[in-house]
Amino acid sequence: MQQAWEAHGGLEAWNRQRQLQYTFEQRRGETTARDHQLVDLDTRKVRIEGDEFVLGFDGEHAWVSPSLEAFPYGSSPRFYTSTYFYFFAMPFVLADPGAIATDVGTATVEGTTYNVTEIRYEEGVGDSPDDVYVVYTDADTHELGLVRFSVTYGDRPPSEPNTALVYTATATESGITLPVAGRYHSWNDESLGEPLGPEFRLTDMRFNTNAPNPGLFAMPEEAEIDSLPESN
Repeated sequence: MQQAWEAHGGLEAWNRQRQLQYTFEQRRGETTARDHQLVDLDTRKVRIEGDEFVLGFDGEHAWVSPSLEAFPYGSSPRFYTSTYFYFFAMPFVLADPGAIATDVGTATVEGTTYNVTEIRYEEGVGDSPDDVYVVYTDADTHELGLVRFSVTYGDRPPSEPNTALVYTATATESGITLPVAGRYHSWNDESLGEPLGPEFRLTDMRFNTNAPNPGLFAMPEEAEIDSLPESN
């Protein structure tokens, strides 16, 4: 992954930053859902603000204010706190402790040749250490092109990584280049299938070398906790 990190600005530049914030959009036809996401890049605490809810992760608990019912999306709030940050902060988050990278050769997808790296995790890393990511970086530019994945959050059993997130745009801020748009696709017989779900886009991306106010991640009294589901 070293060449990919360098192509996106380098780990040194990434590690200098203490916070990242952006507006996250999910576009379905004429409808766009959006929220503002703030991540402490050191502690990985999270605050997400929507029109009618605030979602936080304080390092232990994921909470929603004013209630769990206020969270408008179809996934677990705890799962949501990290999912899209993780996808769009690639390739840098793949340097996190406990990530195990294996070079699995090259592959050609829709006419582009990619270097392919499989990412697995040490036992006990994160909420779903059995997740698998297969990362495709352009063989010429070394920039991130797509990532196949399988999700084992909660009671989901390990499976083949048969869904891909295809990145369609990047942006550079503070010398760091990140993907800022993409869409899921099915993955069949080593090739991309039909697009799935909404289009994703990040706007107003900003880094800061100062740590965010820790009080932003503290759970309000009225908030409700979304617990990590038990795995099988």
